[in-house]
Amino acid sequence: MNPAGLRPLLCLATAAAALFGTVVPAHMVRYIYSIKTNNQVVGLNQLEIGYSTALLMPAYVGLDFIGHATQYEIWSNPDSLTEGSAPIYKIPAGNQIYLDTDVGNCYVLFSYEDVELA
Repeated sequence: MNPAGLRPLLCLATAAAALFGTVVPAHMVRYIYSIKTNNQVVGLNQLEIGYSTALLMPAYVGLDFIGHATQYEIWSNPDSLTEGSAPIYKIPAGNQIYLDTDVGNCYVLFSYEDVELA
């Protein structure tokens, strides 16, 4: 993985669950290498990350929860990327990123690449 070759995806997650980004093409997988979030709610706000298809919504596969305690709190994983960095999430072909919050808005920035399966 070359950090300079990763693609960014900026999303605004809300309490209304939604799909973000393009559909992962057939015979490919989307590897997400980093995530940074910025809570916009005054107080507690939990972000849920997963994946789904437009046909299956509201059903989805949950991958992670990120809790925020204060407004404008920033959370990132990892702090920096190197060529040896491993992906933190994997989105299969035919799916999109699913985001939902329990209270209100949260900005989410992903760095990802789509890789063809052998």
